[in-house]
Amino acid sequence: MVLLCTGAVAALEVAVAVTRPGGTIVVVGLFGEARVPVDLDTVVTNDLQLVGVNGSPHLWTDTIAAVTEGALVLEPLVSHRFPLARTAEAIELARRAPIGRLKVLVTPQREEV
Repeated sequence: MVLLCTGAVAALEVAVAVTRPGGTIVVVGLFGEARVPVDLDTVVTNDLQLVGVNGSPHLWTDTIAAVTEGALVLEPLVSHRFPLARTAEAIELARRAPIGRLKVLVTPQREEV
């Protein structure tokens, strides 16, 4: 199963390419476009299920509690961290080699006054 939480077309293309035959791609992220290209030949020949899911706000309380209690460990998903001033570098890193880049995180930081 692949959980696709980003609305990036490139991520959808990778998801279709790497999901094993008989697998499921769950699309949570929104693309903001009426039409998104999908390699349907691969979806059909690999017997993939493509499922859209509306991230229910009713699940956020339980999800946040699971993270807070340590039942869900999300830190390993972040492969790189950048300060806001290096946003362009973070975007370039994510674009250049998306495989192996689980999550490139840009964090705003309060400037010293």
